[in-house]
Amino acid sequence: MDMNIIVCSLLLFLALMIIHIVVWRVIKPRKHIISLFVFFIIMPGMIAVVSLVTGISAGITNQGVLLIFFLYFAFSLVYIQTYPAVQGHSPSLQIVYMIGHSEKGMDIKDLLNMREFNAGNLIDDHISNLQEEGFISISKTDNSVRLTSKGRMMASMFMLYRKFLGLDVGEG
Repeated sequence: MDMNIIVCSLLLFLALMIIHIVVWRVIKPRKHIISLFVFFIIMPGMIAVVSLVTGISAGITNQGVLLIFFLYFAFSLVYIQTYPAVQGHSPSLQIVYMIGHSEKGMDIKDLLNMREFNAGNLIDDHISNLQEEGFISISKTDNSVRLTSKGRMMASMFMLYRKFLGLDVGEG
């Protein structure tokens, strides 16, 4: 692969990443994953199609344009996939962050007693995100949590993936 293809893909991804960060600081959309998909995949995909159809590609061949966007889409999909882990409250990342901001390290007892690690803080954000993204619904009558059709589809894919890896429930 030509180095120009790699550089163009990285620059395109970094440019959209910077715009994404600025936009998210001003207007934080409710449906993060859908918004990321539209922002990083749909809009650039339309630009790629227009570029290929009109021939406007800054002297890059159609094959080069396809390769640039293919690699760009790979970067974007990896980012979209990892976004929930970075955006949410990951206990492992939180522990590393807390220890990193202490001057002399931390006593294990202090870590275990921190309010950031109570069940509510660890679960509430995830429930809210799943509900906002349309994966679960919470009954107003009995407070039960159920998967929506979108949630069932995601759960089926996840269970199939775990079965493929040979992992049982709770393993991994």
